[in-house]
Amino acid sequence: MATGTQPDAGQILNSLINSILLIDD
Repeated sequence: MATGTQPDAGQILNSLINSILLIDD
């Protein structure tokens, strides 16, 4: 799937924030 297209930075940040929020909660 990863042929050279970079995923949206917003999506990556969203995922990281979501994980942090879940862990913090």
